[in-house]
Amino acid sequence: MVQVDLAAQTVREANREIKRLAAEGHDIEVINPDARHHLGVGLIHPVKVHIRGSAGYFCAGLADGARFEVDGNAGWGLADNMY
Repeated sequence: MVQVDLAAQTVREANREIKRLAAEGHDIEVINPDARHHLGVGLIHPVKVHIRGSAGYFCAGLADGARFEVDGNAGWGLADNMY
């Protein structure tokens, strides 16, 4: 499992990295999410994403084949349009 640390990058940078890692077949652990919005949006690969903390709104939106686990709270729109 590969870690993506949101304390060290923006959500846009983290999502870009998450998509790249998912395409390479890695499962992903997101640390220090700090309830940021739009985490893991648009994933289309069979990947497991474990968010260690709270996620903001629209986490895991528009995803197809991904599995998400959130250790804390999540805002509205969690897994919206997830297939």
